[in-house]
Amino acid sequence: MAVVAVAVAAVVVAAVAAVAADIAEATIRTITDAEAVASFQLCTRIEGIVPALESAHASAYAVKIAGGLAADHLMVINLSGRGDKDLDSVERYLEAQN
Repeated sequence: MAVVAVAVAAVVVAAVAAVAADIAEATIRTITDAEAVASFQLCTRIEGIVPALESAHASAYAVKIAGGLAADHLMVINLSGRGDKDLDSVERYLEAQN
């Protein structure tokens, strides 16, 4: 069974994720806004890639579980979307935290 990190930002995505979980094709995990934004910043700083927030949610969960995996475990994270479209949202979130 695959572990899927999903940013449930749209009803369609939520419905698909719920069906996948119901038929045991996926396990849904959650990430906080703070974890997603931290992952967004980490990916941007280390890789030079500005991920979409949906991808940042997935990579945040990968970072969260990576410490419990074997050192030779291979993990693939699909980055999709354009994070430059999310820069204003991230900026507003960070300003609200200060």
